[in-house]
Amino acid sequence: MFNVVKGKLRATFLILTTTWLCAACGDGSLDITCTEYFKTTPSSLKTLSNGIVHDTTSNLYWYRCNAGQRYVDGKCKDDPLNLSFDATNTALQNLPVVSSPQAPDLDWRIPTQEEYTTLTAVPCHSPKIDVVAFPDAKSNTFYWSSSDGRNEDFACGTRLRDGVQFCQISPSSTNPTLLVANVE
Repeated sequence: MFNVVKGKLRATFLILTTTWLCAACGDGSLDITCTEYFKTTPSSLKTLSNGIVHDTTSNLYWYRCNAGQRYVDGKCKDDPLNLSFDATNTALQNLPVVSSPQAPDLDWRIPTQEEYTTLTAVPCHSPKIDVVAFPDAKSNTFYWSSSDGRNEDFACGTRLRDGVQFCQISPSSTNPTLLVANVE
């Protein structure tokens, strides 16, 4: 008798767990790569000249390649900066100025966590960013963010593969960054 009750409880538990898990699957998210998603879904990123896109929703301007790269003929050329947090900030002061006739006065900087969220809040993955607009997005690393770390011993970053944000990264780690600007 005890084994029958135990078996019914186990079956009930499995049914309830399966029902709950299936209900969680219906959260509206899509199991689609961003490469597939942005082939058919309009982006809020409007392509400008010289490797710049304008996010019409957030009014931010993004450089399409990683800091340190050049945008040439639809591709990112050269190696991205992959430096410590302080070295990245120093290197940004020496990067060539990139502008566009549609946005001539851009002051490039490291994005905040919230600004990265404007790119990664999409219902696709691998990486979780518009790969048409950002052809050389690295999905296996964190990208430096200018947001404050947990304390002065840490820096923040966003992993583009899944949009995970983390503010306990050693500033001596080496990571790339995107560049963002806004026009006042």
